[in-house]
Amino acid sequence: MKKTAKTLLTPIKIFIIVAMLLPALVTPSSATPVTWTLFARFDDGAVATGTFQYDSLTNAYSSISIQTTSSSVQDGWTYLGPANPTIDPNQLDLSAVQPPATAPTYYHLYLAFANPLTTAGGSINITKQSYEEETYPTNGFDAVRDVTTGSVYGAPVPEPSALLQIGLGLAVLGVLRRKKFKCI
Repeated sequence: MKKTAKTLLTPIKIFIIVAMLLPALVTPSSATPVTWTLFARFDDGAVATGTFQYDSLTNAYSSISIQTTSSSVQDGWTYLGPANPTIDPNQLDLSAVQPPATAPTYYHLYLAFANPLTTAGGSINITKQSYEEETYPTNGFDAVRDVTTGSVYGAPVPEPSALLQIGLGLAVLGVLRRKKFKCI
């Protein structure tokens, strides 16, 4: 039987399709950071609101923009990150410095989450160990306010499925196989 260009082309097509599918089988899945929205109330009536992104694969926070409001006890502040390193992925630890003309004021916001943040999103409560602290190093005065209630909400991020890619490749193989039989 004499081989023609058409019969040689089919193995090449199959090789190309397999080469396209192979990365889907061996590439580890990557997570897209989830944007979480925060609302928390402190024991002095002030609130903390804002957003941040969290990547569960790297345990990294980014795009932090959290504001706390002032009260009769403590000033409010804006935290823009970066996050302080923590060992526990259920924690967000932020610091900021306000450099006034006389002496700096240090702000520290610590949030502990009841459950780990994931790419699945959802609503996660903030535990009562969470607080904001304002420190004046020149006079040794600290103002601390505790979080009484609060939660973060993240919308789930759809991940591309390797099975979908494999199914698409098999469908293309089926179509090519069908065309081969029509040509004979």
